[in-house]
Amino acid sequence: NTGKRLISDAEYTRLLAWLGHPGRYLDERGHQPEGRKHVYWILRALMLTGTRVGELYKLKWSDVDLSANPPILTIRATKTAKKRASVRPVVITSDLRAVLEAQRPFAAERQYIFTKGGNHSPKYYKIIRRACEAMGIPYGRETVNGLLLRFARHTTATELLRAGMPIGQVGRLLGNDPKTMLRHYDGIAPLDDARALEALEKIEKRRLGSNPEKIYQSFVKGEGQPT
Repeated sequence: NTGKRLISDAEYTRLLAWLGHPGRYLDERGHQPEGRKHVYWILRALMLTGTRVGELYKLKWSDVDLSANPPILTIRATKTAKKRASVRPVVITSDLRAVLEAQRPFAAERQYIFTKGGNHSPKYYKIIRRACEAMGIPYGRETVNGLLLRFARHTTATELLRAGMPIGQVGRLLGNDPKTMLRHYDGIAPLDDARALEALEKIEKRRLGSNPEKIYQSFVKGEGQPT
């Protein structure tokens, strides 16, 4: 599995249901409830911003400007992306603000928003793998059509283009050069002229239109199968 694929709305809501209710849906493999909840927020942040996974892990509280109008999150390119724009702003939607506020209790003990030292933790990938296994979603590079966290970026880019955002604007948001955007996304036709902030909020509202807990309960009871 070396290509890219979209994370469907059904997969997204099932993953959030499993990750977001660790006290109710116990993990027999021993992952701590707080670890599962933390990966819940990481997945939501990736889907709301389209950032690279490494960029998200290196975000600091100093990158958050809630006084700006609209509020802005400054994304700083990782080492592998330095040839592209090194710094780019992302609008903080109401959904993204809720994700950031959920990390506030940890702000006094760490400068990074989602990690302790700005680096990934292997346990994050173990948790997302377990979530996929529990919810019947293929996972991993060695699995046909396997899901990977980095596909959140491809999903958000595709959905913004479908929502009508110009390809150049999506490229700036993601930190991709125009040639890269044209090579990967030129065949995607826009549906309307929604602006960036409106598009992001509408997309997330649509993704979460189904009740994640209801989806989870139906799945574990055998009433529904992955789509």
